[in-house]
Amino acid sequence: MFVKLSVSPDAIETTRNVLSAKHSEFPFDRKYFHGSQWANIEEPYRNYIASIFRLAGHAEAEAATNVVIFFLRTSAGVDLSNRRLQSAVTSDNIQLSLSAANALYPRTVGPQLQGFGFDVRERSNTTTVVVKLHRYLEVLDWLLSDMSVDDLKTIIEYNVLDFNAPFLSTLFVKAQSDFYDKVIKGLKEPPKCGRAAAEANLLVLKLEAAFKTRLDSAEWLDDATRANAKDKLSHLTHLVGGPNNPKTYPTLTFDPKAYITNLNKVSAFDTTFNLALIDTAVDKHLWNKLALALNGYYQPSKNRIVIPAAYLQPPFFDAKADPSANYGAIGFIIGHEITHGTDNRGRRYDGNGKKKPWTETTAKLFSENTECFVEQYGSMDVKSELTGDLLGKLDCNLALRETLADNGGLNTAYRAYPILHKPKVRTVDLVQLMIGRRFDVIIRVLATLEKGPRIPPASLSVTTKMSVESDQNRLLHLRLGCFAS
Repeated sequence: MFVKLSVSPDAIETTRNVLSAKHSEFPFDRKYFHGSQWANIEEPYRNYIASIFRLAGHAEAEAATNVVIFFLRTSAGVDLSNRRLQSAVTSDNIQLSLSAANALYPRTVGPQLQGFGFDVRERSNTTTVVVKLHRYLEVLDWLLSDMSVDDLKTIIEYNVLDFNAPFLSTLFVKAQSDFYDKVIKGLKEPPKCGRAAAEANLLVLKLEAAFKTRLDSAEWLDDATRANAKDKLSHLTHLVGGPNNPKTYPTLTFDPKAYITNLNKVSAFDTTFNLALIDTAVDKHLWNKLALALNGYYQPSKNRIVIPAAYLQPPFFDAKADPSANYGAIGFIIGHEITHGTDNRGRRYDGNGKKKPWTETTAKLFSENTECFVEQYGSMDVKSELTGDLLGKLDCNLALRETLADNGGLNTAYRAYPILHKPKVRTVDLVQLMIGRRFDVIIRVLATLEKGPRIPPASLSVTTKMSVESDQNRLLHLRLGCFAS
């Protein structure tokens, strides 16, 4: 409940899977729990917690709400800073035997291991667990030790209700949507799931080829670093759309009148499936993202990009559209994710996902060459959409990964279309026209993303100050402004 177990590539031996333990994610960004952000969301959040307690028949909903909020605000106050996580070269992780993990974290990691059937007795097995952000878990374990059994039950009850609210009655669904979708995400209506129905792998290959030409033309790279970067690109795995062999559940039986029970069966099946991967070879083609999720990403430990099927529909991709539109839309997005492989975080990993930082000299040149991005974006004013008041400047040291990826994606898409697509009518005017149309598409795509569930402009009334300091993804309107200007 307080810790999530997962199976993922070992940070050192990246071709092997290991068991990992990390604290469960907060319901939303932890910075909401402090300062002005908390003042903006406290009342609607209290109303939401109390409402789902009342819907579940809790006799003392207000008192239970106070317990939950005290725990979340206290635990959020001791988490690691985003800046520290961005700049860390060595991870804040430790590898322990199961018995040692149980002894060190008797209220967090230990119960979770035992709950999944692991034998935590000393010398009982050779399985180990990588405890991530272990210093935070030490504090969390201490915090739990100081709570009463009744308070612990209340927190667990809230977690169960909050997790399952989308699958319960209409009143539960509405209560959760009113808070998470409207208050936190700034949406006027609940989000609608997209459908996937196209192929874009050929486009990915062309974008990779265009990115390779960028590496060849980067004069500041030394030969060894350039060779390593090209080798890494050649080993890049790209997952587009969805899994070729979707996971099925042939051994499960479902009751049409017991939806939550059905979900729990699926969850237990998935957990057993994942735990069976411990100490097996890493499968880079194993999906851990739903096809309908509008959230592509680059994963350094597996050196792969993932573009779910939700992107394979207008305005991002349309098989019937002019090719230039696809290069300007999903081509830009794919190029963005490819660029993450060589940004200020991705460059620390090689083609197999192992930590292999660039040389000190090349890293210094990288910093010098990216300083212009820090200066350009850092000069931008962020103003309240409600009052027009100046809230501050963008901290581009934190936003650097996204600004580099934006510009890299734009550059890659720009190179890929005229060089690799080879349009049938080879006139300068036509190519320039299509390039111009393509960049108009990029602006529209960024505007679409800004309106979507991930970066809605309406949410700035609650989140902009936090975003100025820490969350570059929520400031897409500034990144869009750079392209439009």
